[in-house]
Amino acid sequence: MTCVAASTGGWTPSSPSATPSSLDEIETWYQPIVDLQENTVVATEALARWRRPERGIVYPGEFIAIAEEVGLIKGIGVTVLGQACRAAATLDGGLAVSVNVSPRQFAQDDFGAVVKRALAESGLPPSDSGSN
Repeated sequence: MTCVAASTGGWTPSSPSATPSSLDEIETWYQPIVDLQENTVVATEALARWRRPERGIVYPGEFIAIAEEVGLIKGIGVTVLGQACRAAATLDGGLAVSVNVSPRQFAQDDFGAVVKRALAESGLPPSDSGSN
């Protein structure tokens, strides 16, 4: 998505405020994944959203690449993964929660430790990760 001043109230991806000033502004939304043959929700996908007080919701196409460039993607990824694991721990019926990971985050040396920590903090057993 290309951002232009006319559609963004003067905000552009290159402006100084184009990245979250606080990880508290990052929200995780959940999109159901539906088995159309059974007409049931079988999983959910965690989706990052940035709620800017002065602008409202900013979608990933507008901020993820910038967050990668300026080194904020790790913090955003940790936040979304933690929120998704805590949500998964509350779901009945063993629904899977998928989390998209930035290639830069996935390539980081401590990514495995980040996943283990998110699972431990949420109470999810590591054996549940990647099972669906």
